[in-house]
Amino acid sequence: MQGKLAYDSANYDSSEAFYSYSIVLSPEDTTYVYLGLAQMKAADDSLAMVNFNRSIVLLPKFAKAYWGRGMCEFDMGDTMALYDYNKALQLDPTLAEAYNSIGVMYTAQGNDSLALVQYNKAISVNPTYFESYLNKGKTLHLLGNDSLAVPEFTKAIKLKPISADAYNNRGVSEYSIGMYDQAVVDFAMAIKLDLKNAFIYYHKGASEADLGKNDLAIADLNKAIKLNPNYAAAYFSRGAAEFKSGDAASGCADMQKAKDLGNGPAKTFIAQNCK
Repeated sequence: MQGKLAYDSANYDSSEAFYSYSIVLSPEDTTYVYLGLAQMKAADDSLAMVNFNRSIVLLPKFAKAYWGRGMCEFDMGDTMALYDYNKALQLDPTLAEAYNSIGVMYTAQGNDSLALVQYNKAISVNPTYFESYLNKGKTLHLLGNDSLAVPEFTKAIKLKPISADAYNNRGVSEYSIGMYDQAVVDFAMAIKLDLKNAFIYYHKGASEADLGKNDLAIADLNKAIKLNPNYAAAYFSRGAAEFKSGDAASGCADMQKAKDLGNGPAKTFIAQNCK
């Protein structure tokens, strides 16, 4: 119980410790899988693989063991991942996690349409599986279907209201279809949930700039740059906001920094606006 609570709270090191201790006290076959999942989240793939294999030896028909091993193989670049995902589904066709993981694999390969099929399968067998709504929304965004992505992120948020990732991604899709005000609201909520994410501050700042709120935009872009001093897009957006605010010197300095970091549009901006 303590291991699961720690895992669900993203305290993966603690989860690993609880599951390890549980195995010492009462070595149950299924516990090896949950220990392996915690170890994966804690970036201990080699240890996780050992425990997934242990579980499969002890319980050769336990679908989650194959799914877990498949995720570990995927992380390690092993092409056997798909075999293990399919083995898991052969044993349990209702295992939404396996469909979702196949979708993640297709997304990584750039096969977004195939990924979408898998996320839909995951949702069909488990309509309360948060990850599949989140991943489906991300895939729809990649496919340029942001008006369809927004409702998927909304479903994800209803299932997990403390997910900064879900709010941030809904904000990105809202921004993409011109819903700047709502995007700012979602980015603000995401920041409350994750204060150290430079990308969210950047997204919020870019949305505020498009609303003409340049002072607010600059403040958020300052935070993004503080968290990631090599964030080229943030320098570009801050430079544009400074320029619009009448501070051409600071704007051109930021554009030069963005250019130095490899931002292409900054080069064009400098040529047109900076002497």
